[in-house]
Amino acid sequence: MAISLANYAASGLLVKSAYFEAGGQGELSRWKRPGESGYFTVKGVHFYPDVKQEDIPILLNRDYEIMIFDFGEKYLSFREEILRCDRKIFLLNLNVWQYFAVEKLLRELEKEEWGKVKPLFASILPSPKEKNQIEKAFQIHIVEITGNWDAFQISGESFSMMNQLLGVNAPVKKKFCMKLTKRKK
Repeated sequence: MAISLANYAASGLLVKSAYFEAGGQGELSRWKRPGESGYFTVKGVHFYPDVKQEDIPILLNRDYEIMIFDFGEKYLSFREEILRCDRKIFLLNLNVWQYFAVEKLLRELEKEEWGKVKPLFASILPSPKEKNQIEKAFQIHIVEITGNWDAFQISGESFSMMNQLLGVNAPVKKKFCMKLTKRKK
């Protein structure tokens, strides 16, 4: 889902975007090797695998308009970086076997003082029963992410949900029209 958001930002919103894998998952490294610059590019998105905490201040000063950080399960290790984010989106896996991990994360997040920026919680195709239980227990709202997910082929019906998650609106493409006039002889 995070890769889809980065792709949507680059392709749909037409802004310079980057995806930072900072939780040590190692998934991006299995996908493609970064160049000398420390990243690789796919569909206009700069992907940074295995970002170290000490590199984040440098990366924040680059000219990206949208930066997606994937901290994985290492939220506590990157607490300060999350607090600096303009938008905080927590993707929750609401499967029965992940319920304990979700509860643990939400208990940790309850302790945080977020100021004006409230976190947004989302889940891909959650079970209505688990979703309702968690929403009531933690007094949160979970945005339901629906659809068939291919990170690089986002369907048009997903645009409004992507806009909601990113807190932006996609630009409306204007038709190009050239006026033709007759030349005087």
